[in-house]
Amino acid sequence: MAFKIKEIAQMASVSAATVSRVLNNATNVREETRKRVLEVIEKNDYQPSAIAQSLKAKHTHTICLMLPSIQNLAYAPITQGVENVARSNGYTVVLCNTNEDDEIEKEYINVMKSRNVDGFVVTSIMGKHQNIVDLVNEGTPVVLCSRYSPEDVGKIENWSIDNYKATYTMISRMIQRGCKKMAIALGNEKIFYSRERLRGYKDALRDAGLSFDEGLVMHFDLSNRDFYQKTLDLLDSGREFDSIFCTSDTKAIYVMRALHERGIRIPEDVSVIGFDNIDIADSIYPSLTTVSQSPFYAGQLAAECLIRQIEYKQKNGCLPPAQFHEIEPELIIRESSR
Repeated sequence: MAFKIKEIAQMASVSAATVSRVLNNATNVREETRKRVLEVIEKNDYQPSAIAQSLKAKHTHTICLMLPSIQNLAYAPITQGVENVARSNGYTVVLCNTNEDDEIEKEYINVMKSRNVDGFVVTSIMGKHQNIVDLVNEGTPVVLCSRYSPEDVGKIENWSIDNYKATYTMISRMIQRGCKKMAIALGNEKIFYSRERLRGYKDALRDAGLSFDEGLVMHFDLSNRDFYQKTLDLLDSGREFDSIFCTSDTKAIYVMRALHERGIRIPEDVSVIGFDNIDIADSIYPSLTTVSQSPFYAGQLAAECLIRQIEYKQKNGCLPPAQFHEIEPELIIRESSR
């Protein structure tokens, strides 16, 4: 039988407030009274509602992880990293898939706030992200992971790599190995890291004395799947190219499929480079040269930072200063490039 605090209080001949103080380890309870209450609790196997206690304390040991798409393999290890740290610290993770939609994101935020989640790890921002800015302005702990915008630095804590540096380094390596006409499969330019990867691509070409050709840029429309047809269209255009830099591994997979179907040898005829180092990157044929962002590690660090924010706010009543963290990118050289 489940007992309520009032019933425990009656059995111990004390007030419900006294039982509550005992449960919360308050010091203003006489030792004799505390002992009597605890004996009744033990005898009746009373289990206080964890939800009720956490709601009273406005601390639910729950964090929200907001993803742009659960279908994007690049976010799976981030999710694992966040959950790994959260679980080891007694937190539960609620996963929300925004589908890159501001209204869906706003709806999820309102639902999570109504459930008193302690904070948010956000990987889904693109363009203006007022919903997230509002959360931070309200004093809610938030950490951005992978995606951020320049205006976030110093205002919202975040973990990311230097996307410009990673791209510049990879393109420079391709040039050193003889690639002179490089196409690019570009991500959604509303996202800051896509623009940074394009900037790194352009600057590496410029610094090597190579010209930028807009005709070799395959722009993102609706889906990464579109890059299969875009690659076929590029081949049909008659433009010469000896390599394709893809701003995600998923794009690279569709690009490679199109090249295989046309009998283009990889890397003998065209080198293909990805970005992310998703789990299957070393299993496809040929295995994919790519850039690793250490996403599992990034997810762990994001969760650790969020928990530190939560604990800081509980102690000080406000958020700590927002920090900017960078993870060093790693070039993963495999069979798909020269």
